[in-house]
Amino acid sequence: MYDWDMLNKVIKELESSPPAFSSIQALAYLYVIRDHMERYPDGGSEFLQLIRSLDPSAAWQMVDEFMTTIQLEQPDLYNSFIESLR
Repeated sequence: MYDWDMLNKVIKELESSPPAFSSIQALAYLYVIRDHMERYPDGGSEFLQLIRSLDPSAAWQMVDEFMTTIQLEQPDLYNSFIESLR
């Protein structure tokens, strides 16, 4: 489950660290997560509500399996998504 205090602590640490692409990229993702949590305090989408109830490693394993399926069935969609993460 997401923890506001931990999320804000990590954001503060990254904001005060020397600028590097990886830290800036991580900050961008964390800002999106924080923004979504603020906009949807009741849990947001069904997907987010379910993800919050899972162990993070289990959730990432499921996402990885899903992405493998997307890679096989919809390679253009997969490639576009991967490029957006880079």
